[in-house]
Amino acid sequence: MSYRHQLIEDELGGLPVSRVMHVDYLSVSPDMSVRDLVEERLLARSQRVFPVVDARGLQGIVCLEDVCRLDRDQWPEQPVAAIMTPLERLHVVGPADRASEALDRLARHGVNQLPVLQDGRLLGLVTRQDILKWLVLHDQTGPHPRGEAGQPPSTGL
Repeated sequence: MSYRHQLIEDELGGLPVSRVMHVDYLSVSPDMSVRDLVEERLLARSQRVFPVVDARGLQGIVCLEDVCRLDRDQWPEQPVAAIMTPLERLHVVGPADRASEALDRLARHGVNQLPVLQDGRLLGLVTRQDILKWLVLHDQTGPHPRGEAGQPPSTGL
């Protein structure tokens, strides 16, 4: 285990995924057209990945890269289901799993997010950015984010 990995492991400790996952995301239907996904979701929000959910639950995820692999002239007639990564091919975590394990899984599988599932139900998504943000905000070794005596840190401008 590398020194850097050990430092991250020590900082995260037993922190559960449920503390760093986000739940404020939009999902899409597998029947939604790719054109509508682009116009109503990808262009309208900063969210880059969308859980694909129907009455049975999570069916997969779809992201900008999936859209880019499809010819634009096919966007109106192709459903999201045709381009999504299906659930059986996804790497997932549970809410009680350690955040350090999630970070390791993200890196090992070269993915940007992991669905957080419990009993087959989607609870949220966790990304590398979510975990790294927690590390930055809870770092006990560096300067306080507000600087000395509650002053904002210098921007160097």
